[in-house]
Amino acid sequence: MGRRPARCYRQIKNKPYPKSRFCRGVPDPKIRIYDVGMKKKGVDEFPFCVHLVSWEKENVSSEALEAARIACNKYMAKFAGKDAFHLRVRVHPFHVLRINKMLSCAGADRLQTGMRGAFGKPLGTCARVAIGQVLLSVRCKDGNSHHAQEALRRAKFKFPGRQKIIVSRKWGFTKFNRNDYVKFKSEGKIQPDGVNAKLYGCHGALANRQPGKAFLSPPLPPPPNLHHHFPPHLPPPPLQFSPRFPAPPKPFAAGGLRFFSFKPDAGNAKRVLEKPLAAASSTFHRYQEALGLQVEAFWKRNNLVLVGAGGVVVCAILWKIMSGIASTFVHLSEGMAKYGFLALSSAMVAFAGLYLRSRYTINPDKVYRIAMTKLNTSAGILEVMGAPLTGSDLRAYIMSGGGFQLKKFKPTLRSKRCFLVFPIRGSERKGLVNVEVKKKKGQYDMKLLAVDIPMASGPDQRLFLIGDEEEYKVGGGLISELRDPVVKAMAAEKIFDNLDQIEDEEDAERERLEAERKDREEIEKLEKDGKDGTQ
Repeated sequence: MGRRPARCYRQIKNKPYPKSRFCRGVPDPKIRIYDVGMKKKGVDEFPFCVHLVSWEKENVSSEALEAARIACNKYMAKFAGKDAFHLRVRVHPFHVLRINKMLSCAGADRLQTGMRGAFGKPLGTCARVAIGQVLLSVRCKDGNSHHAQEALRRAKFKFPGRQKIIVSRKWGFTKFNRNDYVKFKSEGKIQPDGVNAKLYGCHGALANRQPGKAFLSPPLPPPPNLHHHFPPHLPPPPLQFSPRFPAPPKPFAAGGLRFFSFKPDAGNAKRVLEKPLAAASSTFHRYQEALGLQVEAFWKRNNLVLVGAGGVVVCAILWKIMSGIASTFVHLSEGMAKYGFLALSSAMVAFAGLYLRSRYTINPDKVYRIAMTKLNTSAGILEVMGAPLTGSDLRAYIMSGGGFQLKKFKPTLRSKRCFLVFPIRGSERKGLVNVEVKKKKGQYDMKLLAVDIPMASGPDQRLFLIGDEEEYKVGGGLISELRDPVVKAMAAEKIFDNLDQIEDEEDAERERLEAERKDREEIEKLEKDGKDGTQ
């Protein structure tokens, strides 16, 4: 038995019936996302606000709320841009709808008791809305106000009853009028609080207030208590510089020149003779960073040789250990045991090297597969681009980081990063995927996953699944540098297809002419043989 039409549950009757320990087995509501778009944009980014207000007292099903959210989000993402608005669903479907299933087959009266025990089982959820209650709210910039109103007009068709679109006088989702918000902002009385804002009040301690201001500002650090270490009847002594602690020198002269001192330390030689170990330790700490840089540079120049030598040494040690074990417990020939365990130790070293390589290096193919999995399971991306999403063999990537490093003579392995760019195609749109992955402790940590979608009008839109615009600019814009050759290759793909088609046609024409030439030669040869036979 399918769902009943929404008109069966439109009227509000009886008390609210929410999900509880007494009402179990309630299906999940269809709407799971209540904030869409750039929900983390600050309060100053989107000043314009418009509401879709219910003009009837009725029940609104969770299916209708989800359909309205999708319609509004799709229109705004297409015409205003994915990062140009914030949509919020203001009602939640907490009321549980019930259904008393009735049989419609022959002999149903023998199987059920009619209206006896007709309380019903949970069927779905809905929201109980009143007249004047806000259903959807959109905040954006003033330039996209007409797009927001049109998006809400289209969302109206998903609801029963009557609704009205009301342009708010408030600043975004705040409670302040636009003129008051601008005034409070200029006077420094507003503190941004996510998508909302707080107004500094007049209450609180006078010590936390700046002089000449009636409104409170952010809390100031407490003044230093100079009388803390002195008796209350004695004032604190004035600050003076003693000969033991001279006043700090002025490194710059009046003319802008800086003075440096190169006077030899007379007490240094005396300290070396009295405490040689302490002097050697201080010298080592002084040049520790320089020595670490030298060792690191030596490792970068000769890392392959050192790794190979280390592998040979480990292989020889394992060979000796296993050879001793073999000579003790295995009664075989000495040469056979030695060379067999040599092969075993070599295999162990090789597998250890492969394991270390797989743990501390990044595989671009695996990064590509992880990114495609995340994209194909993202509802927002599938809604904009259309399912299913398919990639291509065209990819560009850059590896950075990794390697051995010495910090204060403590060997460390630097994390490796991979910047990957590849095109993607959906049923409705095409795009370019930008990925940044860091391998940390053998695990792939995705720092950035964004999709650039070309728009029919206006600049390209960038959708961020992971990361933000700041992460996109990491490394001096490596992603943007990778993007250009991929875009050129995508643009040249059509040219290459045309060239391939022309070459295929030329090859077909050449083969046809060659076949015609061979046919003519055979015909001429047969005619010549016929003439020779008649003569």
